[in-house]
Amino acid sequence: MPNPIKIWIKAAYARYYRSDFCISLRASLAKLDRDARDLHWAKMLDRQKAVLAQVCPDMRVLGGPFAGLRYDGWKVAGSALPPKLLGTYEKELYPAIEEIIRSQPSLIIDIGAAEGYYAVGLARALPQSRVVAFELRESARELLRDFAALHGVGERLSIHAGADQQTLLAAAEAQTGFILCDCEGAEFGLLTRPGLEALRSFSLLIEVHDFVDPAGADRLERELSQTHQVERIPFQPRRPEDFPVPSDLSNKAKMACLDEGRQKDCYWLYARPK
Repeated sequence: MPNPIKIWIKAAYARYYRSDFCISLRASLAKLDRDARDLHWAKMLDRQKAVLAQVCPDMRVLGGPFAGLRYDGWKVAGSALPPKLLGTYEKELYPAIEEIIRSQPSLIIDIGAAEGYYAVGLARALPQSRVVAFELRESARELLRDFAALHGVGERLSIHAGADQQTLLAAAEAQTGFILCDCEGAEFGLLTRPGLEALRSFSLLIEVHDFVDPAGADRLERELSQTHQVERIPFQPRRPEDFPVPSDLSNKAKMACLDEGRQKDCYWLYARPK
């Protein structure tokens, strides 16, 4: 016998949930939620600016391998500026980046370069290296050009929209190289067996977006291990103690500036040639 309560619920759903009134109500509630989140981030930005005005008023990166890198205002693309200025941005990668700098590769490829934190930072640290940066967003490429010009590395840094398999195969002509890849899941289609085989003399540092394709993440690590020694570098949640300078700021204020807005299970693959 059919359950009368279930029948009533289905009838009510069909009659009211899809009505113009409920659709309008849900749209209004969704707008209120977006407005509340926008207000939250606006307040967060105000707090961040107030803190950074105290600890790095000249907008220079305080620590890490790119210490001294200077930003001209809040010009970033797709990531948070405060951790970069504090010198804590992706600090899990600092040993790998410092190792790459010591190896002095002739060619650096940055896939997903955004405004150029890594591309320009590495160009400054490696004056003999050529840097090729790929970034799909035109607005970010404009920021990258300006950032490179600000630091006087524009002549050694070429900027392009998208990378493909041919890009990697052409790069393989260099004797020594380094590829940094953060392309929001596109790494699984880009870094495949033919390209990786050609890049066996390159080091690679890849942010893995396994939520996009878990099977692709496993395949990438497995195929990399055929030609490289692969190290998995996990993200380490930030703590107030990570704030790099002595300060009487509250822990909440410190964490607001240290927050990179990433998932706790985020990780990178660092692949060194065998």
